[in-house]
Amino acid sequence: MADKKESPKKPTHVVVKEFRDKDNFDKIHEVGSDVSHFDEVRLAHLVSIGHVEGPKEPEKDPEKKPD
Repeated sequence: MADKKESPKKPTHVVVKEFRDKDNFDKIHEVGSDVSHFDEVRLAHLVSIGHVEGPKEPEKDPEKKPD
């Protein structure tokens, strides 16, 4: 049987400002940590207060002028 290797998922939400866990104050979420596993409401709150960076939207090209 061939082993299927799972490609590592790229984190969608990453810590940009260190913070402590709400349930365990001894745990510190450090800059660069993946917190994509948090629930949507918690992620939205952390993004809104600047502790977590959410998924980046693809950059749109400036208005293209017809040739």
